[in-house]
Amino acid sequence: MTEEVSHSKIRTNEYTKECNLMNYWITTQKTLPTVCTLILLVSAACTLFSCASKTSFPDGPVNSHGGIGRANTYSNVSMFIAQEEVNEKIPGEDSLMGAIVPPLVLSTYQTVVATASGAVSQSNSSRVEWNAKLDGDAFVCSGMCADAGRNIYCAASDGAIYSFANDGKRRFKTKYSDSANVLCTDILALSDGIVVADRTGLFTKLSLEGKLLWRWQSSLPTLQTFPADEAGAIYAVMTHNDYTSGDTLVKLSQEGKCEWKTPLPATRIIVAPIVGQGRIYVGAIEHGNSPQVVEFSPKGAIIRKISLRATPRGLSMSAGGMLYTVEYYAGLGETESVIQAFSAEGKEMWFLNFGCKFVSPALVSNDNIAIVGTKSMAIGVYLMRNDGVLDSFMSLETAPELLLKPAVSPDGTLIFAGSAGKVLTRVGRKKGLLPI
Repeated sequence: MTEEVSHSKIRTNEYTKECNLMNYWITTQKTLPTVCTLILLVSAACTLFSCASKTSFPDGPVNSHGGIGRANTYSNVSMFIAQEEVNEKIPGEDSLMGAIVPPLVLSTYQTVVATASGAVSQSNSSRVEWNAKLDGDAFVCSGMCADAGRNIYCAASDGAIYSFANDGKRRFKTKYSDSANVLCTDILALSDGIVVADRTGLFTKLSLEGKLLWRWQSSLPTLQTFPADEAGAIYAVMTHNDYTSGDTLVKLSQEGKCEWKTPLPATRIIVAPIVGQGRIYVGAIEHGNSPQVVEFSPKGAIIRKISLRATPRGLSMSAGGMLYTVEYYAGLGETESVIQAFSAEGKEMWFLNFGCKFVSPALVSNDNIAIVGTKSMAIGVYLMRNDGVLDSFMSLETAPELLLKPAVSPDGTLIFAGSAGKVLTRVGRKKGLLPI
């Protein structure tokens, strides 16, 4: 990270000097065509520099699903563009071992990958910056995260949290569960610590130095992920994992105290909560056959239930409060999917049907939406406008076997990790093209 920052400063200084020289030359010359040409050159240089400088996330922790609210919102990305697919092979001793969790993207160029062999590595494009190994036969078993200093945190199958500095040195190993070969949630990085839950519903918060801050035991298991609000409060699901009992949404304070529990009778929650704009949403099935989104207030009151067209599989929210649901029709015949858009008041604004299976939630930028879909053995990225018009489709024809859970880089590139080898597949803008 230090090297990248210093290079950025050098580029900025050089760029400023060049601009100053150009401005001085313009003021001392009187030939209009030459002045116009230089103005165009300066404008192009500014555009190139602006595009190239968007390589880092805003200050703060880095989490999967777009941030602490897990709402798949990428407000730092102007627009997703799918023009080119690039496959980068990551060298290393375990180069034949594929990723088992989504990649953790730290910047446009720096990506962390965890493999089935228990290796964790950080690469810069196709150059490996560091490799680390978990103890024994342990492996990373859920989504990773990073703090504001870009220290890495991984939950492992031996019931421990491992942390690595941005140079790859191990910072600590702290137990979060007594269960071995544990299935656990994605780790959530907050400003004052990290939170994870094991398969029994034991929630643990550690400080950024690995010290235990609090634990809270749920009476039931939870789902794969959970969000937090800006105050650091956690929203999690207690689930029976069946369609006959009722699940419950729980709010835990920043100090790990249960503030409220809201039960949903005869309802199974199958999509984890997302948080944003002072609202909490979950995707659920009521009475075994009624798909819906349930909206809660920060105090746990049910605000509304929104009927859906199919079984919910992903929830997302735009920075402006628009709710997007990704669903699919489960049944005989070919798989079909649908995306719906709802206003903040729960009114359906539009929907689109697709003859494929969506495997990602809607990834929401400022100006468009990206979704990953599969049909038979084919994989594709769909881009659509915010008003529900399908804009483009890109088939990943040359991609290797992929873990179909993309991460998003600061410049809007979608990054997939290979599931059968250490490969990163990037889907984004063609190199050398200026933004329009």
